[in-house]
Amino acid sequence: MIVRRLLDWQSRRRTPRSPGLRGGLALPRDKPGLDRDIVEVPLPRVLVLPLVGHGGRTLAPMVAVGDRVARGQSLGPGLLASAAATVTAIEARPIAHPAGRPAPCVVLTTDAIDAPDIPLAATFPEPLRPTLPPLERLTRERLTACAVTGLGGAGFPTPDKLVTDTMQALVVNGAECEPGIACDEALMQVAAGEIVAGALALARLVSASRCLLVIEDDKVAAKHALRAAIATQTDGTEGLEPRLVTIAPRYPSGAERLLIRLATGIDVPGGERPADHGVLCVNVATARAAHRARLGEPLLSRIVTVAGGRAQAPCNARVPFGTSFAAVLDATGQRPRADDTRCRSGGALSGFDVAYEQVAVTATVNRIAVEPPLTSAPSSPCIRCAACSDVCPVALLPQALLHHARADATTAAEGIAIRGTSIHRAALDRGGLGDCLECGCCDLVCPSSIPLTATFRHARGVRRNARRNEADAARAEDLHRRRETRLATRVTQAPVARPVPSAGSALERARARRRRSRARENGDR
Repeated sequence: MIVRRLLDWQSRRRTPRSPGLRGGLALPRDKPGLDRDIVEVPLPRVLVLPLVGHGGRTLAPMVAVGDRVARGQSLGPGLLASAAATVTAIEARPIAHPAGRPAPCVVLTTDAIDAPDIPLAATFPEPLRPTLPPLERLTRERLTACAVTGLGGAGFPTPDKLVTDTMQALVVNGAECEPGIACDEALMQVAAGEIVAGALALARLVSASRCLLVIEDDKVAAKHALRAAIATQTDGTEGLEPRLVTIAPRYPSGAERLLIRLATGIDVPGGERPADHGVLCVNVATARAAHRARLGEPLLSRIVTVAGGRAQAPCNARVPFGTSFAAVLDATGQRPRADDTRCRSGGALSGFDVAYEQVAVTATVNRIAVEPPLTSAPSSPCIRCAACSDVCPVALLPQALLHHARADATTAAEGIAIRGTSIHRAALDRGGLGDCLECGCCDLVCPSSIPLTATFRHARGVRRNARRNEADAARAEDLHRRRETRLATRVTQAPVARPVPSAGSALERARARRRRSRARENGDR
């Protein structure tokens, strides 16, 4: 087994690398559902919308149980109702998360008039249903009102990326390099004109001097559609011509920092944002959502790839946010499903299994997969072959990072305070765990079958929780110190002495009042 894996690794090492990309893997093209029209998933009777923002932060609900909400109404900061409905519950439910943790969710029961029985036909692009008046020019406020967020997998709110009004370049990411995911390619084939219009609208908003649409050169139909859309574009933006940039199909060239380097030559170090270097990078689906937001349509759905080893009818489907995985699988014909079938969110490399098919589709879900049971080989000790280092696209040392990640997670699990003086925390902070893309390349080439990506993902969660606990403890300590200071100040300060009138002066004032009273009585007589 190990010898065969080593031979496979050697063959991958001899594969020529694409210019400008260090490491990575040349994986076979697997884009399911492109031979079919995009399926329209009917609006379900029940929608579950997690009150979770980017980075896992909990959102404060802006509605209460029993409220009637309109389509596109705010349920929380950046969270909109996918349909006219009634709020039936606000409770913790499982969400699509690697750890399967529950989170507070708004549960909606949709109106019958807004949940028709839509036939499974090619109705995409869906008709425009604006809830706001159209704008001549896109604004940041409109992006916020329409809850436009990143649809490439990270879910970063698009308005938060606009930290400055002047950018050097706008990069529209249409690479979609991971096998098994084809939602972006399907969108580019049928809505290329809206993507280009949205890209130009965003470029005008940030005053970008360049507008680059980046796509892998093996996406032939999507590439022709974008070229035709660029040729017929009549946006009227002076001095700004969108340009199509093709790159070699190599995984994970679609990662944000790697794509920016390939398209513009600008290197964005780990821990820094592309906007700090004058670049705004958005997904093709996000660019289309920006165009629709300018016309008044909020972002209430997305294209999801339905595939996997046990998928009976692989396809790409437009799914309203809040629809359960089970409803999507049923609507796209993935029945019957065996009891040992695994349900997976995301790609085969970067995704994760979900234990509950009732979790909801959100902006970060780009693929729902039905897979057979996992039959991976048991892990063996690391043999220090450095195969993981050779394929790492951000030049990390995964074998060394694994040691520090395990030690750091163990220390945190034991309840020991992790400070900057810890050798493991220092090793992770110097540029490792925070720079990891969680692409899974190291997992594919590891001859010992070590789950490196899962270990790094778990360690990041442990570190995030440890830092949150440290911040909460520091905040509580600061509040306690302030209270002690206020109490000490009250004790040390002497009270201000007030003049106490003497008994004689009070008696004299009383006698004077009586004399004045008697004088008035005599005058009246």
